Amino acid sequence: MNNLEQSRLILAMIRALRKHESWCGETHLQKAIYFLQNLFNIKTGFNYILYIYGPFSFDLKEKLANMIIEGEISVEKVAEPYYGPTLSVGTKADKYANIFEISDNNLIKRIKYIANKLGKSDVHELENLSTALYFRKKNPTYNKKQIAELINEVKPHIDLPDAEKAAEKVLEIEQGASKL
Repeated sequence: MNNLEQSRLILAMIRALRKHESWCGETHLQKAIYFLQNLFNIKTGFNYILYIYGPFSFDLKEKLANMIIEGEISVEKVAEPYYGPTLSVGTKADKYANIFEISDNNLIKRIKYIANKLGKSDVHELENLSTALYFRKKNPTYNKKQIAELINEVKPHIDLPDAEKAAEKVLEIEQGASKL
């Protein structure tokens, strides 16, 4: 994806997450775009590594910072409850909506699907789910128990029952994604 296409994707994901009552902080965007990229094989241009709280893209972090500086994304600090800033579409993106809109209906459907599945998740669940997807993609023949064991081995703070629950949910999300 080129720079403008990445901006369109991010803004569409922000809109979709907000419509699904998401807090829509940076963590939500990081994980939602990771899911979009890996479930639908979309070449976003954002490279991810397994990091402290699951898959993370420094490229995406830099892109978000640039979009905030350019006024394409707004940052809202909410006092209660405080989970960190929430992101929304900025004034520049609103002003030039025709430039920042995605016209691909299949991509829009996929973005909405991911937003629906992840939008209301808290950061702990997002870490668990994205880490489960990470290991699922690395080990496609593994069942949910094997994925859960890998998660727990690499991230011992995620206990085995939570890891297994995340692995099961990722399998369900994958099945739903395959029908789109």
